[in-house]
Amino acid sequence: LRARFDRDLPYTLCGQICVSVNPFKWLPLYTDERVKEYAAADNPFSELPPHLYAIAHAAHRRLVAALEAGTPPSQSVLVSGESGAGKTEA
Repeated sequence: LRARFDRDLPYTLCGQICVSVNPFKWLPLYTDERVKEYAAADNPFSELPPHLYAIAHAAHRRLVAALEAGTPPSQSVLVSGESGAGKTEA
């Protein structure tokens, strides 16, 4: 985590769990180009660097797949952290 933090890379994946470290500065993490990049990926967990958009992409795809299969969709995303850890930004 420290090595990624030092390189302004606040996200790290552990399987499909995204660990986020508050960089305590503004980084260009949430651009329209990045949204399109993750939306276009077949599997952003293996194709792209760790990002919260990979989590959103996976949840959205599973919801769509459930609807197409006629299954009631169910997804949840847990955001946890201490005060000031960056949960609102995430």
